[in-house]
Amino acid sequence: MPRWGSGGAAAATPAAASAEAGSISAAAAATPAGPTRVHQTMEVHDRDIGLIIGPRGTNLKVLEEGTRCKIVCPPWKEGCKGGKGKGKDDKDGPGMQEVKLSGPSKEALARCKEAIEGVLMGEKPADILAILDGAAVMKNLDQACIAALSSKQEALEKELGVRLKFDAKSCQIFSKNGNYDKALDAKEKLAEQLEELTAVDTIEVPVPANLVNQVLNETALQQLKDQTGLTAGVYKNDKGTGIRLTGSQGALEEAKTLIELRSQGKGAEFLLLVPGLISKLSEAKKADFLRDAECLRQNSGCDVDIVEDKNRVNFVGALGQAEIARREMQNILKFYFPQDCDTIELGADCVDWVAGEDDRELVKLQQAGAVIALDRNSASLWICGDNRSLTSVRSRLKNLMQQWSKEHVVIKLPNAGVGWQIIGKGGSMIQGLQAETSTRIECEPDLLKVSISGKESNVLNAKSKIMQIMMCARGGW
Repeated sequence: MPRWGSGGAAAATPAAASAEAGSISAAAAATPAGPTRVHQTMEVHDRDIGLIIGPRGTNLKVLEEGTRCKIVCPPWKEGCKGGKGKGKDDKDGPGMQEVKLSGPSKEALARCKEAIEGVLMGEKPADILAILDGAAVMKNLDQACIAALSSKQEALEKELGVRLKFDAKSCQIFSKNGNYDKALDAKEKLAEQLEELTAVDTIEVPVPANLVNQVLNETALQQLKDQTGLTAGVYKNDKGTGIRLTGSQGALEEAKTLIELRSQGKGAEFLLLVPGLISKLSEAKKADFLRDAECLRQNSGCDVDIVEDKNRVNFVGALGQAEIARREMQNILKFYFPQDCDTIELGADCVDWVAGEDDRELVKLQQAGAVIALDRNSASLWICGDNRSLTSVRSRLKNLMQQWSKEHVVIKLPNAGVGWQIIGKGGSMIQGLQAETSTRIECEPDLLKVSISGKESNVLNAKSKIMQIMMCARGGW
């Protein structure tokens, strides 16, 4: 039994990623093998090739760099996920394919093969490589847990005799003497330290009745909910109104502070960073960065607190100014870390689509290994991580937006009268169109637009029918 355990993984194999990986594989195949290189093949099912490749070839790159082996995957066959591709042993359907490996030694090939098997079982490439190097891995940690551990990293490493390595959602634990049992023991002790922080509780924070809905929809609180699974709702009792919070202890403390500041008329924001980001800067560059942060503090009138050991920047100031300061800090970080930080602007209409039902798509984006923060008010997405995780997030986001464009259409109306014709008397026309096409149609005559959402074919059908109504209304028929 491999050390990382068992478990399945859903095959997510975009044709675009595979096409790009084809070029990567071709380049790998074209590299002349040295006289000492050894070769091996392993069989992988068609549907799992994409797991090895990863979005835009990111998994393949990590595996090759981490094992010093070349991995050549067969080209992706259009339709094999749905059963129409040709496998090795089945000319009419999907089947097993040969993945070619070459490396400097038999030991390197064995490591490469074991790493690939781990990825096929659902492990992240970086985590499985760490496990093969003798690390114990704590997975699916929220930002409060990462911050709690990283803030005490030096003391914990000295106390436990281990080396800790963090990414956005996990902590890799390496024993300094290579003893895997010692790494496991350290993992258990770290988990014990996090028990109090991760224990779920419920608290109530008083908020004036005239502010409660505004506070509930604050960007900082929304992002904290996205990051930690915190839930928040309005309560009202004999003592007054407020917000009831349920979540881990660390998240509750942070949310309580944000709510109290906002109730006092202050703005409070925060910006999450991937662990170790600031430490990448040279001394000279870090001095420049801190001077820019001080300029931002003076110009914005906000308290800008860079909490390096907790991988975050906090902003407190006048209402509205804290948000402006946070966005400007994003620009500063993008300047100093162009490969590690990015802000992606989204259309206001597609923010909920990007988040997904119950924020499921947002959770998937976070699993790429980057810090993700969705600003619903400005319709933008903050990403902070290494180059590979940013590439993975961008690729998945691109696929989401392509799907959005197929399942959502906005039609401009020539005048408000046409909009009222589409709605019909008592809403009869638009209700009939929705029932007939199995779509959701929103007609806003005052804004001169009609929005259609649903399955791609149904959206096209509804669009055609609305265009016919518009042509008749304008005397086209």
